Amino acid sequence: MNAILLAVTLAAVSPSPVAKANFDRGEKALEGQQYDVAIAAYQEALKATPGWAPALNGMGSALFKQGKRDDAIAQFKAATDADPTFKLAWFNLGYSSRKTSDFKTAASAYEQYTKLDANDPDGFYGLGESYRQLGESQKAIAAYEATRDPQVGVNLGAALVLVKRFGQAELVLREVLAKDPSSAAAWYNLGLALRGLGRQAEADRALRQAAALG
Repeated sequence: MNAILLAVTLAAVSPSPVAKANFDRGEKALEGQQYDVAIAAYQEALKATPGWAPALNGMGSALFKQGKRDDAIAQFKAATDADPTFKLAWFNLGYSSRKTSDFKTAASAYEQYTKLDANDPDGFYGLGESYRQLGESQKAIAAYEATRDPQVGVNLGAALVLVKRFGQAELVLREVLAKDPSSAAAWYNLGLALRGLGRQAEADRALRQAAALG
């Protein structure tokens, strides 16, 4: 459910025709996995129109695909500086930062992204994962709940267990298991929730099921 986003929105700087032509060439090369060609095209676009956020974001995407994550992050940051309303650069900054375990930067970027697009569950998922890694369980729970995506139920349940909201965790995890009874992680966290509720026999059964599923 996570991927570097490539689409274009309106940016603060209006590109020249030369910049737009080179940007389009870069996008086509990026789609065709010709990353060196894409980077060269984005560079030409930026020569024609310096500080154009979509070109900076595109270059970051190509660099990320090449495994040059630090360079990619620098481009995504430049894109958000150039146009703070360019939401895809914020998403890409969050995603790439999370992949390099810079969860503080990731959380900040996802916060900005979700303010610009409150209807994208991937943004809230990334935000929740970033806060979970930072140990900020309450913020993680709020973000997971905002996804309205049942696939994040295991992580939501685990976060609820951490803050001792065992009853709510049980409800979430049983909903997950109704759809996917083979989820070892859901059974494990359900066991912890049931233990927190003082239902030890049920907890033991859930934990044995988790162990059996591996």
